[in-house]
Amino acid sequence: MKAKALKVNIEQAEKLFRKNMDVYTNYKAVGFKKKGNNKIAIIEEVGSGRKKEIEAEEILMAVGVRSNADWLKVENTGVETDEKGWIKTNKYLETTKENIWCIGDATGNYLFRHKANYDAEVVTKNIFGRGEKKPVDYSAVPWAIYTYPQVGHVGLTQEQAMEMYPDEQLFVGIKSYSSVAKGFAMGYNNGDDDDGFVKLIVDSSYKILGAHVVGPHAAVLVQPFVYLMNAGFSCPPDEELSLDESPVKSYFACPESGSFMPIYKSMVIHPSLNEVSGWIIGSLRPIGGKSHTHSHNHKL
Repeated sequence: MKAKALKVNIEQAEKLFRKNMDVYTNYKAVGFKKKGNNKIAIIEEVGSGRKKEIEAEEILMAVGVRSNADWLKVENTGVETDEKGWIKTNKYLETTKENIWCIGDATGNYLFRHKANYDAEVVTKNIFGRGEKKPVDYSAVPWAIYTYPQVGHVGLTQEQAMEMYPDEQLFVGIKSYSSVAKGFAMGYNNGDDDDGFVKLIVDSSYKILGAHVVGPHAAVLVQPFVYLMNAGFSCPPDEELSLDESPVKSYFACPESGSFMPIYKSMVIHPSLNEVSGWIIGSLRPIGGKSHTHSHNHKL
């Protein structure tokens, strides 16, 4: 089941990209040259060494991001950096120099604007707030790739989950856009190369380990899973509630922490692509771990 589910996921995503562009996997760029008004990228297949030339009007290289701490001379402040130049911080985003803090890309962790915004909120609370300092939590950092089709992601991939929990029974579900009325109305049919999908990875306690979406509105569809993955908070007893919170409100404030149960118990707007995310629970199938009897209700 592991190889089959992973293969289907990769192949379907690759088909969606190939519909609009040429995709070369397992290659690396080894050279560039000009040909008239065009440019040529020379790529080499990893392993075989075979080379191929790709001609285009322009070449865009996305080679990643590096620290510019060396330009800023941060060592003059007493702030330490790691071997790659990223500024060292503790879990409260404090640097090695007292009263100097660091947020965002400069730390080298998750180079996304929304992560930097989150860091700024944590640091603001830690500098100006009262009481205990707040640590950062990067266990459910989402991201999206705004290509066509879009890609949305949060948490672990199937491969990462199986490596992290080798002896645990995990469950993976894949649901296509074409399986719901809204997807069909958008022109998607089962078997179409461009049919989008949602993929969900959970453990035996229903805890969400990862969610991935490929297709239109992927960034929107993956966000509810982010909320659920961050719902691992305990409910305060009634006596600790503020005066404006009723017992009924507090009862509904803490569904099963970090699990898919709030989705299972919720109505989903029809017709909408949310039904792909809502109904994926019924597609969950066991992968990995040791074979054993489990108590899952297969009507989910």
